[in-house]
Formats: sequence, C-alpha cells, structure tokens
Amino acid sequence: MTVFPGPRPENFLWATSAQPGADAPCPVHPRGPKAEALKSFRQYVAKRVNMTDYPSYRPAGYDCGSGPTESLCGTLTARLKGRSMHWDNENAEAIMALGTLYYYDLWQNYRTNQRAA
Repeated sequence: MTVFPGPRPENFLWATSAQPGADAPCPVHPRGPKAEALKSFRQYVAKRVNMTDYPSYRPAGYDCGSGPTESLCGTLTARLKGRSMHWDNENAEAIMALGTLYYYDLWQNYRTNQRAA
C-alpha cells in the first residue's frame, strides 16, 4: 500500500512544479495523528511551493539534489561522533551551529553581528 498513488513524490517534484493541495485528504490515514501530521507537512510545503520549481532550476544549473546537504551533515556530525564523545542535545546543537559558521566562512559575520547586538 502506498500513500502516494502514481509516481513517487520526489519524481513528481522533479518533473512538474504543480503541488498536491495542502488540504487534500489522505486515503490511507483520513483522520487521527498521522492525518494531522500529513496536513501540517502539506501546509509547510504549500507555503514554499515557489522554492520547489525544479523544472526551471535544473536547466539554469542550480543543484537541486540533496547530496551537498547530506555531505555537509556528515562533515559536521563527524566532530560529534569522535571516540568517547557524549553530547546532550543542547550542546550538540551549539557545536553544529559553530561548525556551520566555520565551514561556510561566516565566523567573522557572526562575531560582528554579536557585537552589534
């Protein structure tokens, strides 16, 4: 049984900029927590439809894949997964934020904005 009849959703986004309606009922979970979660997700995506115009972005040379993001996640989490390292959520999130600033060479911008605040 599939929640998405027809083509897989990732293929759908690559092929067309049309999006399913945010309030369309789910045939598998018509009510309950899963239906609410799906409705919330659809509303989130519906607000960002203009960011998913992959048919226009791909010919323009924009990278629409998840590879760079997944690679960065692996790079940033490597620091957290060191030998004998244990992190609570708050500190792990702080280290990831600092790692992102460093990786994207935004440390100086961050420091300048912190001083101005």
